[in-house]
Amino acid sequence: MKVMAIIGSCRKGNSYLMVHGIEDVFNYANIDFEIIHLKDIHFGFCVGCLKCDDSGRCFQEDDLNDILDRIGEADALVLASPTRWSLLSGEMKVFLDRLNPLASNELLFGKKAIVLSVGQTQKEEDISVKTAADSIKAFCENAGIDVIDTVLAYGCLVEDDVKKSSIISQDCILAAKRLINSLY
Repeated sequence: MKVMAIIGSCRKGNSYLMVHGIEDVFNYANIDFEIIHLKDIHFGFCVGCLKCDDSGRCFQEDDLNDILDRIGEADALVLASPTRWSLLSGEMKVFLDRLNPLASNELLFGKKAIVLSVGQTQKEEDISVKTAADSIKAFCENAGIDVIDTVLAYGCLVEDDVKKSSIISQDCILAAKRLINSLY
């Protein structure tokens, strides 16, 4: 079994901590868990040429093509994004756009996923964090990916605010365990 985690943030903040906080859950279950931090790779915008619909590959020669191959082989995904103005991060949006070679050839169909969304707004104002997560979930639904669980983290203004709550120790770990159970 293989799970690919994608962190859609420009920094090693709360999204990063949420993903790394569940790494041991997958390792303990003897599942290959690979983390891709989008800030560390070079990739361009999708130009909408749709050549990948026929070829199954993006014509752009960048770091993402190798990652797309590995995602195609993965059984599940963890998609983590900070929330900005009720939107997922720009990095995550561009990444999802660039998954078109896999989606158009139904290589994402049947995969499982969990969605992690984190933002500054307080829980009472949950529309921002939830809207960002819903955007990722809508992508998954369109690509045929079954979202097993969603974790929403509120009130995270500085880089390690998520550590001050039970989000990682309870919610993220429970979501990871649900994902693992769905794979068997």
